[in-house]
Amino acid sequence: MTLGRPRKYHTAEEQREAHRLRNKKHYDRNRTKIADKRRVLRAEKQIAVNESESAPVGRRMGGRRGTPLALARALFKRCQGKMRIIKGSRKIVDILMEVCVEVRDRSGGEPGTIAAIVEAHQDVLSKSGVASDLSRCHHEILNLVGCGQELNEVGKLVREVDNLQRGLDAIYAEGCLNYAGFLADFENRRLDFLH
Repeated sequence: MTLGRPRKYHTAEEQREAHRLRNKKHYDRNRTKIADKRRVLRAEKQIAVNESESAPVGRRMGGRRGTPLALARALFKRCQGKMRIIKGSRKIVDILMEVCVEVRDRSGGEPGTIAAIVEAHQDVLSKSGVASDLSRCHHEILNLVGCGQELNEVGKLVREVDNLQRGLDAIYAEGCLNYAGFLADFENRRLDFLH
């Protein structure tokens, strides 16, 4: 008496055929997810290729995947994700307020400490590369015709990043040059970014 189930496939050809059918069923069930993932990977690969070349993005296929607009959209989505990571659920003003509170509580008016606190927050922004990616995305969309909505969305995100950078620079300058005035302005909510 033998133990275990009887063999389901007796030849290598039967095994290959069963494996092919399983793969086909999986693909049929998940076709859209797989296509979306491939599309994003192709767009990111194309962006990387275009970055390495000095020539501008070609205008090969109007309106389809792989076009400059599709690549710019993929880059913009990546920038949005990076900003979501940086911001979390906070607004730009809330981030700047947290930096001010940290400067007030930890620095004691010491310019070196203020610089270290502000630079730590600037490093998060610069290491993400979101500013340079947005700049490139904005440039790509500017060169296309009929992309007003995309240009507006990119513009909003560019302004957010600029406001964050300018706010950090203002905190550094005000805190180092006139710490007592900075504290008074902060307590009275008279700093530029609070308006």
